[in-house]
Amino acid sequence: MSVAENGLPTVAELTRKDLALLPPRPRDGHKGTFGRVLIVGGSLCMSGAGYLAAKAALRAGCGMVELFCPWENRVIYQTQLPEALLTCYGEDDPTGPLEAALARADAVAIGMGLSQSETAKKLLYAVLKTGEKPLVIDADGLNLLAKDPDRAARLSRYPAPVILTPHMGEMSRLVGATVDEIATDPLSYAVEFAERSGAVVVLKSAKTYVTDGKRAARNSFGNSGMATAGSGDVLAGITASLAARGLQPYEVAHGTTAYDMARCAVLTHALAGDAAAAEHGENGLIAGDIIDGMAKVLP
Repeated sequence: MSVAENGLPTVAELTRKDLALLPPRPRDGHKGTFGRVLIVGGSLCMSGAGYLAAKAALRAGCGMVELFCPWENRVIYQTQLPEALLTCYGEDDPTGPLEAALARADAVAIGMGLSQSETAKKLLYAVLKTGEKPLVIDADGLNLLAKDPDRAARLSRYPAPVILTPHMGEMSRLVGATVDEIATDPLSYAVEFAERSGAVVVLKSAKTYVTDGKRAARNSFGNSGMATAGSGDVLAGITASLAARGLQPYEVAHGTTAYDMARCAVLTHALAGDAAAAEHGENGLIAGDIIDGMAKVLP
């Protein structure tokens, strides 16, 4: 690790070569070889967020995706994404089926379209209490953490790596600073919160920073068309997919970490966005185009 004069880690610029960190796909592999992702998101009237995250996870190469959602969304998801497995919950017992779903997963992503209801809070707290696999927290998961600073500061107690993917507004709520204040020195805020929480922080903006508090990388790929609803859900799905593929057992053999997978996810997302913009233009880009763009980025 190198440290700049201000005490912050020296920032490495992401390059296309960083995708070499991704684990190979053995020709004799099966769907279990490439990992199973659990998506906990998509509340009533917000099913699109769960759908985008789940589809992005599949396009990023995991072998299976399980969507954990309200009963009301089952027809939507079964129609939109028949490739995904589905586990539904009711308001009377939202966490009942969750424990078994967590046990089946190789990585978990929570928060995309989850809402900030009492049910959503129960689901997040249940994941943090009983989950044991790499965890990506996005969107409403971050907003719920922001309301419980003590819990946010104890993420290092979670038994597996945690990756947080806030945009500037969500980061503002997490750290109690304004967006303008964070914009003056985003790396400092990201590093400080990574150190405090024990998580890998992906601070999303025109130039996204990735840090575990000791190392830091900056992404300069991507384009203005990616500032569109659902783009963050896509990144969360990609991140969980790569975590499911790359952390167990690849980490043991090759020293790959959650920080590395987060870097690869950010780079994949940005390059896919550039591929999508080349085809559709930046003005009309939508989140689903980014998912389609991954086919031109990943081998």
